[in-house]
Amino acid sequence: MAQSTAKKRTPGERRRLRQFIVCLLLFGMIFAGRSLDLAPVERITATVSRWVGADTDFRAVFAQMGTSFSKGEPAAETFHTLWSSLLPEAGEPDAAPSDPDAAEGEGTPEAASND
Repeated sequence: MAQSTAKKRTPGERRRLRQFIVCLLLFGMIFAGRSLDLAPVERITATVSRWVGADTDFRAVFAQMGTSFSKGEPAAETFHTLWSSLLPEAGEPDAAPSDPDAAEGEGTPEAASND
């Protein structure tokens, strides 16, 4: 009996049913996404923005890579140097101290005498 009702639907009804299902899926995704923590996405966005906005001399970087290959340096070392040249902040920690004055004097004798 289910097959007979499915065959009776007109093309317009099937289109509206597909639209309704898509709307329900979008609503469900938005409803579920409200509870997600977006801090990692914001960090990734900031990092990509820094990379895109950076003034990188690609010609110099690839010339350096060609020189390394000409000298016979290992490929892994050459590509590591290339990666470091293109993305210098890749090795830097993401989190900066919240109080720069407190972090400046840590571990120095002056910091210990200020207490």
